Amino acid sequence: MASVGATSAEQVAETGFDGKLGEIVRLSKGERSSHATVGLGNNPDATALRVAGAALARASRHVTEICIELPAVADISVAQVAVAVIEGFGLASYQFLEHKSEPKAHSIEVVELVHEDTEGVERAIALAEPAIAAVTLARDLANQTPARMTARHLADVAIAVASRCGLAVEVWDEARIEQEKLGCLISVNAGSAEPARVIRLDYLPEAEYQATGHVVLVGKGITFDSGGLSLKKPDGMYDMKGDMGGAAAVIGVMSACAELGIAVRVTGLVMATDNMPGPNATKPGEIVSARNGTTVEILDTDAEGRLVLADGLCLAAELAPTAIIDIATLTGYARVLGTHFTPVMSNDTTVCARIKAASVTTGEPIWELPLPEALATALVSPLADLRNIPDPDDAGTIAPGLFLKAFVGGIPWAHLDIGETGFASKDEAEITKGCTGVMVRTLLEMLRNWE
Repeated sequence: MASVGATSAEQVAETGFDGKLGEIVRLSKGERSSHATVGLGNNPDATALRVAGAALARASRHVTEICIELPAVADISVAQVAVAVIEGFGLASYQFLEHKSEPKAHSIEVVELVHEDTEGVERAIALAEPAIAAVTLARDLANQTPARMTARHLADVAIAVASRCGLAVEVWDEARIEQEKLGCLISVNAGSAEPARVIRLDYLPEAEYQATGHVVLVGKGITFDSGGLSLKKPDGMYDMKGDMGGAAAVIGVMSACAELGIAVRVTGLVMATDNMPGPNATKPGEIVSARNGTTVEILDTDAEGRLVLADGLCLAAELAPTAIIDIATLTGYARVLGTHFTPVMSNDTTVCARIKAASVTTGEPIWELPLPEALATALVSPLADLRNIPDPDDAGTIAPGLFLKAFVGGIPWAHLDIGETGFASKDEAEITKGCTGVMVRTLLEMLRNWE
């Protein structure tokens, strides 16, 4: 057993520990127990608490039970402290071991939180546990191999999640997709041996008349992206099993709505297919029609995410919701913001402000990018209504946002591009190497506080 915060100041001082963020000092107490203290830095906040919780999780993988003494932090309630520590600990404990022949799983079986405000701690657990489970689900889906997470398999997962979490579910097969005239999705799927799927999940609050709005989440579900005939280089395909990170995030969010008692109606739409260079693959120069009749000239088949989202956004707009939010591993250009900031683009200041406020609480920072109409002219095709890449091919993250904006029908909307933040090359704080499940907690926090 290990505990945090139970060592004496004198013992800690003797080790040279100076409380740097994430720094850990361990003091042995006996054969079966030890004590540890984790540093919070000079100005601790919720982010520091997550970092400390994550550091403790990675340092405690060998123990079976851990007792965490929660610290007092100025201007942060006990519940907020506990949520941050639990999230850091729980998310950093994530492992994807399905394909390990000799998996070395963490040993922790029991985590106990210690504080005199038991009610505040219980509230924190009720908030943090569903969010951690939702992120874990999203990570599992996106980390799975492409042969095991096809569009059909993803639909099967969604059906199971719906059954477990009290959601309504509907899955469209290839015949229904053609009937519904989802020409952009069909074009991306054309080179694949695997059929596409559209997945719809619906959450209704217990008393529907009390719902304070209707939010539609649209997820890019490219289960593997080869680039199609605009083929990627080999090293550009390493992470492409995770190109359905947006879809995974949507399913993860939907899985937690009921347990968190979210008061807003939520619909999740997942546009699922892979993007392959098969004999029937869509060729550059082809023109297709989206669900709403907009024609699109496809000049780059590796710009496929915006195509499947276009049909998804059309479907979302037809529901006339309060707001639409899409989430997608859309562009590598987003790396200009590094691996910590998720770009957001929006046609509505209120929706954008909601996402920003939630991201501050969850510690998943976003950065708003503009959608200048002057750049929209670069998306106009001489042969069709739009082209899927701009001419010239610049504004690599903003141009796709402008493209997507054309399909929301003026409904308040935001686009989250997790092309860089959806993947991690190393463990860092609560993030684990691989697919990150980023923005799941932010979207849940936003929905939980929707008014």
